[in-house]
Amino acid sequence: MVSKEKDVLMEFEICGERISLQDYDAVIEKKKEILKDYLPFLLDFPYTIKKLKGDSIENIREVPVSILYKGKKISLYGFIKENRDFESQLVRITEINSLERIHEFGIVFTQLIQKDQYHATIIETFRVLQDLNYCLNTARFALMQANKILHYRSALVWSNGWEQLWTRSAWLNNAIILYNSCFDKLVQSVWIGFEAFDGYQKMKKGKPDGQPLKRQDLYSLEGLNRIYKLCDYNEIKKRLPSCINDIISPVFSNDFVRIREYANRIKHRGGMRYKDLFPYGNILEIVDDNCYSSFRTQIIDEIDNVVLDVKDYHNVFCKTVQEIFTYIMKEFNKHGYLRERITKLVFCNNEEEQKDGGNTTSELISETKKMEEGKDTPSEL
Repeated sequence: MVSKEKDVLMEFEICGERISLQDYDAVIEKKKEILKDYLPFLLDFPYTIKKLKGDSIENIREVPVSILYKGKKISLYGFIKENRDFESQLVRITEINSLERIHEFGIVFTQLIQKDQYHATIIETFRVLQDLNYCLNTARFALMQANKILHYRSALVWSNGWEQLWTRSAWLNNAIILYNSCFDKLVQSVWIGFEAFDGYQKMKKGKPDGQPLKRQDLYSLEGLNRIYKLCDYNEIKKRLPSCINDIISPVFSNDFVRIREYANRIKHRGGMRYKDLFPYGNILEIVDDNCYSSFRTQIIDEIDNVVLDVKDYHNVFCKTVQEIFTYIMKEFNKHGYLRERITKLVFCNNEEEQKDGGNTTSELISETKKMEEGKDTPSEL
């Protein structure tokens, strides 16, 4: 039951005795009399993490169970606190969530507004931002799991901790791919939100490749897919407003570089090579540049360092998202695309009383309000 040190990546220490991971439950049962004051917590570990609230975490400071990881002894209290701190340090963006649903459009589109297509621009922008919100939150969750050194109660059979590293690497690789996609979604939001795609034509060998994009492409799934397909930041950044480029360019040129490199290694080389994860050898360590050396053909990453890289990027990226979102909403309002009425965002034009089929915009607002209150049914929508 006591573990051997050779090839052991992680262990438990229970009451001063080093124990292999797979024997945790058996040893807790064996020592239940000694551990009786902490037994409910230990039997439910690590699901107890979320149940501990407020100062109750302080009650487990003295529990005689620790995790041995990379030569360090980490108490269960330290393990729980570190994971909580890590989670709290990952910024969350709430403003871009449920925009289309929260701001349900309470007025039908008038003929003038339908002609100008502002409704399509706004709705599709809100939907891209919703996609970004989902992708960003999923990436954040995956990163939290990658940071967690111990994934207890998993379906894997434990032996020496290798399985823990494998689980973390799977979460981390997914987080990296998702953050790479998040950047694409952010660029798509300004590509559509500022209608920078309008008139854009892809060139191939100096000749036009296909038809130019137009605003009406927002009207169909096929057209919208073309807009997405031609959205490449390296090609279209010159069409974006300078204020947007000033925000995105530093992130693209600096912070995003390493994440993009990680993502490309995962996609094109089968994954990252994390230290201790696979039994790579170091055959033929040769100094002569003219001879083959296996050291020169591999990159070995320390998983904890990669987690910190992705964490730093997350917070920088969220700050960028917040700034971009502010500009997009300011742009919509600046041009009078949106107006707030009660809790609704209403499509309008600058001439409030523009006639449409016998109904003024004001009348439509009044009818919609009655419908929401259940007092009346609009005569014509």
